[in-house]
Parts: sequence; structure tokens; C-alpha cells
Amino acid sequence: MKKFLHFFLWSVLCISARGDEKIPLGKFTGTWKSDCIAFEKPAICRTTWSVGLAKSSMLVQEYSFSDSNNGTELFRGRGLYKIDGNSVSGHWEDSANNVYSLSGSIENHVISVNWGEINNGGRSRYDFSGGKFHAVDWALRPSGWYEFMNVEYGDSVAEQ
Repeated sequence: MKKFLHFFLWSVLCISARGDEKIPLGKFTGTWKSDCIAFEKPAICRTTWSVGLAKSSMLVQEYSFSDSNNGTELFRGRGLYKIDGNSVSGHWEDSANNVYSLSGSIENHVISVNWGEINNGGRSRYDFSGGKFHAVDWALRPSGWYEFMNVEYGDSVAEQ
């Protein structure tokens, strides 16, 4: 009986340590603003990540960039990310009339997603390490992957 009890307790500990627990989404929230280059011109990039309506499994991203000279908004997008264990799925919509499906993964402080279709898509990597935010976006072109946005935002800023 004693061996069975030890085996049972060991089994419970192993099962509970499998990694199926919910990832705390609060570490992925904040607002970041940074100088950036958009369409080969100086711009101001801004992104806000918040917990979605299903607080334990959804994140919402609002993203935009504006002309750094006159403040005119050049682009706006919104992502909805459903977190299921270490898997990510969702949708993206933007002011360029695009709607993409998203699929990817979440690990530690990094969300990585693929979006779009085989010949019209890309991938994004969002790193939330240490309260800072770093975003990199690539598009798939006939010649291969092309990095079109790489922004190191730094510390989260207050909502403006």
C-alpha cells in the first residue's frame, strides 16, 4: 500500500507539472510607443496589448504608425490572439483592407505567429521580456523572407 501511495503521489506531481496550466496573460499587456521606420520613412509606432473578453485565454493588440513629421496616421491594425496552452490562434485586421488568420505559439515572454496564406502572408515575433517590447515582422516574397518591420519599443508607457 505504501508503494502504491508513493506511486500515486508521484503520478499526481508529474501530471500537474506537464505545462497545461494557463499562462498568466498580464505579462503581455501594456502600451508601447517608439520611433520607427515605416515604408522607408520616419514614423512613430504605437502598440497596445490588453487582455480580451475571455480574460484567461485572449489577448487583443491595437497597432498603428503615424508620419513622424505631421502625425498623420498611415496604418492601423488589430489582432485577436486566443491562447490555448502553448498554442496561439486568432485573426488580424488592418486599414489596408487585410484580414488574416493567425497561428503560432507562446513560450515564456515570446509570441510567434504566422499569418495569411502560403503566397500572401508572413510571420511576426513579439518579445515582452523584462517589461520591454520588441516586434519583428516578415513577409514572404518569391525571393524568400523579407523583414519589413523591426521595432524595439523599450519600457511600457502610460495610456495617452
